[in-house]
Amino acid sequence: MRDYEMVSILSPGLEDAEIQESIQKLTTVVQSKDGTVENVRTSETRRLAYPIKKRTEGIYVVINFRGESVIVSELDRIMKLDDRVLRHRILTGIAIPPLAQVPAEQSAAEGSDQTEAEPEAVEEPASEGVPEAAVNDDQSAGVSEAEASLAV
Repeated sequence: MRDYEMVSILSPGLEDAEIQESIQKLTTVVQSKDGTVENVRTSETRRLAYPIKKRTEGIYVVINFRGESVIVSELDRIMKLDDRVLRHRILTGIAIPPLAQVPAEQSAAEGSDQTEAEPEAVEEPASEGVPEAAVNDDQSAGVSEAEASLAV
């Protein structure tokens, strides 16, 4: 089983009941093909970046689910036939845990336990008695001594 994320843009004039009906239809297809729906998110009517099917606004619906590739082909077929859907995409490999399953205390504790690993400074071996300009001769070709000293 693989993780999938389906993003669809619905027509902006739909009632809440019609939106829920569309979501229910899609989740039923996933569950009937032995898949599991992990998360469903909807947005309010939002302005689109460019017109799609002569519409400038749409309602975004994101469904995260887990299942076989048969589900993807069936969802794709259903979405193409539905006139309420302006556009849709199904992405693979998206593993996003639902927000309801992550307790607030756990996520706060994880944030405080993590420390940023500072990169270790690597010192280049210095040649004793030899000026640095002579050591890095290939890097400083055509550079004056003043410019080379500023670069260090």
